[in-house]
Amino acid sequence: AGSEFAKSRVLGRMRKDVYERLKAYSLTDECKNLDSYNQHFVKSALQDFERAGLALSEEDGNRLQQLLEQDTAVCDEYKKNLGNDDTKLFFTEDQLKGCSRDFIQDRLGKDEKGKCTITLKYPDIIPIGQTCEIAETRRAVAEAREGPNAY
Repeated sequence: AGSEFAKSRVLGRMRKDVYERLKAYSLTDECKNLDSYNQHFVKSALQDFERAGLALSEEDGNRLQQLLEQDTAVCDEYKKNLGNDDTKLFFTEDQLKGCSRDFIQDRLGKDEKGKCTITLKYPDIIPIGQTCEIAETRRAVAEAREGPNAY
């Protein structure tokens, strides 16, 4: 469902007919006489369409739409891989210095005696990135999650 919604957002931003009508309206006296709030709304909507590539030629617009759809597919695959990832890293309590006691206790001894089990899921990596004082621990987690062998 999420990927279908993302695809529909890409297509919605590529509605050239809506862009052309809004652009034509923006040139009318009626639009020019709008209050500043509504003029800003029209201007912002036009800019959104133009950022989406609707001011491009038809060929360039079609190429942009293909690239956006490919980007959505790659993001979906990344999310799927992230959700299915079962990577586990093991750290001693000392290697997690700065993390809360509760964080450490919740992960201690689950897989290896005397070590904390850390996954690459957000509930594990965010506290490490924000509070762990040991640079090598933060580096190991970041490399496992974003390095050349990630996912």
